[in-house]
Amino acid sequence: MTENNIFRFVIIGAGGIANHFAEAAAMMDGVEIAAVGSKSAERAEAFAAKNAIPAWYDSYEKMLEEVRPDAAYIATTPNFHYENTMLCLKHRVPVLCEKAAYRSEEEASEVLEQSEAQGTFVMEALWSRFLPTLKKAKEWLESGAIGEVISFCSNVGGAFDRNVAKRNFDPALAGGCMYDLTCYSYDIADYFFGKETEITDIRAEFDADGVDLDVTLDLKYGNITARQENSMIRELQEDFAVAGTKGKIVIPHPHWGNDAYLYDAEGKEIEHFRADVPNGFVFEIGETVDCVRSGAVESCVVPHELTLRAAKLYDRIKASVNEE
Repeated sequence: MTENNIFRFVIIGAGGIANHFAEAAAMMDGVEIAAVGSKSAERAEAFAAKNAIPAWYDSYEKMLEEVRPDAAYIATTPNFHYENTMLCLKHRVPVLCEKAAYRSEEEASEVLEQSEAQGTFVMEALWSRFLPTLKKAKEWLESGAIGEVISFCSNVGGAFDRNVAKRNFDPALAGGCMYDLTCYSYDIADYFFGKETEITDIRAEFDADGVDLDVTLDLKYGNITARQENSMIRELQEDFAVAGTKGKIVIPHPHWGNDAYLYDAEGKEIEHFRADVPNGFVFEIGETVDCVRSGAVESCVVPHELTLRAAKLYDRIKASVNEE
């Protein structure tokens, strides 16, 4: 940290999601973006000018060497995440890596083993873990408001326009449903119920380029049955619904939404919780700052084990294309 105790980030990648991060950092006291890097000098310079960032680079390594930041936010597409993270670890720079952090168990294992071996913080940027709506719903669950949980289902996605969402359908950029959407469903379920005990069925639809377009998972969390549906080709209800013996909880748009609803066994609304969040990136930025300053290697909110398990799931989904 600098003498005035400012926590200095650099951003690797100058795309759309990096703008949200920069906007969130600007809202926070004691946090600044010291530099941004892109493989395109023009993009880096334009991004720096737009977000009032004092320095820009067209070399990630040069940026890390010269700026010596407190942490790096990796905002590139998932095909670059492993490479970018390992570069940061080479320079012992803590990492906040956009989801899905790593494409496979092999990538995740190598990154997280290196992080733990050298004591350098790494966290997947799963902002949903910090949302007030999820925290409130978990309070309802833990208080027994809906009794014993029987089942839950999550639906995240929709019919994406290929002309608009080009990245999502590009195999070279690690496009696909699982890296962009299933990561949320799996993360949110883990937040409420912990590690799944069994994945009983995987149904995935792939296009001719090998990009997964639609993924449905059936899982068991102890005695709780679950279904997670994610799609880039069909409209979904977009909610997370938990059914219990005394009622249910529903969270519309669980990966970003501001509302949570509690119902009794007859379907009557008991409570409606709402929390407007101007920019959810502030939570993961705050967690990164706190963890790095305390010397932590991982976050207890988004632990390494969750990132590794998700990466193993991606391997299973990809393998399912060859299963009869």
